[in-house]
Amino acid sequence: LNRRTLRLRAMYVVFFAGSCLVALGSGYYHLHPDNETLVWDRLPMALVFMAFFSVIVADRISERAARFMFYPLIVFALISVAYWHFSGDLRLYVIAQFLPVLLIPLILILFPAATGDAPLLWSVLAVYVVAKVFEFADGQIFAALHVISGHTLKHVTAALGVYFFLLAARGRYANVAR
Repeated sequence: LNRRTLRLRAMYVVFFAGSCLVALGSGYYHLHPDNETLVWDRLPMALVFMAFFSVIVADRISERAARFMFYPLIVFALISVAYWHFSGDLRLYVIAQFLPVLLIPLILILFPAATGDAPLLWSVLAVYVVAKVFEFADGQIFAALHVISGHTLKHVTAALGVYFFLLAARGRYANVAR
């Protein structure tokens, strides 16, 4: 690993470990769906959103700024889920989930990088949007297909987004090592 990779390691660990924990948290939620188990689904997702945003800031704007904001963003992610859990108010969680998705396209446009990973990062965002469409159209998709629900397609599509991010990261650091 090069020095830059080591400096950003926590962001990547939170992203990929959080992605794995989403699978466990979601599985736990689906075994017994209620707000008590939904916490374990939403918590790793909030962490993944913040880690993804931090990596984008590090790569496109400033590594130093990203390292400075990473831990406060992680704390915000934790607070957003705890606040929802104890108050029933989703506003902070909605900010944790959607603000990065709104800011990342602006960052990609305003701060292009020479790494060539932009198409993969746009793909991550695109599959996130498609996953949200599947989530909102859950019942309609199941009614139309009678085999698979929108919720199931959401999970598959979200996993594809993680894969695109992995490809972007592998390509970025393969280029740096040369």
